[in-house]
Amino acid sequence: MASLAFSQGGHVVRYKPEATVDVYDFTGAVSNQYAGGLDAPPLRVAQLTGVLKLKTEPRGEEWVVTGTCPELSGNDGTKPLPEELLKRCRLGKWIAPVSVKSAPAYTWNDQPATPSVLNAVWWPLAWRPVGTDQPLKIGDSVEATFDLPVQAFLEDDPVGTAPIRIRYVFQGPSYLSQDPTWLFDIEAEEKIARDVKHPEREGLRLEGTVSIRGTLRIRRSDGRMEYGKFNMTADLRLAGDGLPFGTFSSARAFVTAEYKRKTATER
Repeated sequence: MASLAFSQGGHVVRYKPEATVDVYDFTGAVSNQYAGGLDAPPLRVAQLTGVLKLKTEPRGEEWVVTGTCPELSGNDGTKPLPEELLKRCRLGKWIAPVSVKSAPAYTWNDQPATPSVLNAVWWPLAWRPVGTDQPLKIGDSVEATFDLPVQAFLEDDPVGTAPIRIRYVFQGPSYLSQDPTWLFDIEAEEKIARDVKHPEREGLRLEGTVSIRGTLRIRRSDGRMEYGKFNMTADLRLAGDGLPFGTFSSARAFVTAEYKRKTATER
């Protein structure tokens, strides 16, 4: 999300540093097929509907956007989801610095935490601020890092996060919103391969691929998101020697979410 001022040779992306509150309706779906631990379900499927609240505010010497989910409902295709699962998805905060040089972080009760896989429908992939002082022409991109909560997909395997690079590709003006907006494509294609420490077995390696595609429309006036959508696929496994098929555990996931502005910006 960023306001764009014209500069010679292109547009400069800026997110207006102003205390605001923006509210969006969202719909999303999560499918995560996990194989491994005895305490984790082999398959999670959820269709979710909720409200995303984004609060822009100063924090110390920087500006941040804090994302929360005050309302959420969902089902597994046949029956409502248990309140315990919805609570884990709904609670907590995502804090995204306005500067793309810093990655967003998830907290619960103001402490670093691991979100649930259902929480992925409001991860800051489409709504995080995007800004640069370099002029953008159509096809130019702003790159940002997101610490993907790999453990959310691998359920009870404590493997933490893996950084992925996301490109926000400038596509020029959009005419699909009432307010003047600019259009960005969201792209990520990451291969993950790193050694991990696991309490149950030594010598494991996290391997996999993550793909993200999406669309972002931002208001020209102040840089706030007007509309956003993303699809994400993740194919992950913990690999090691001496294991059946070389795999300790694995997960295949698909996440989709769409955000539409619900209320005018509060200042």
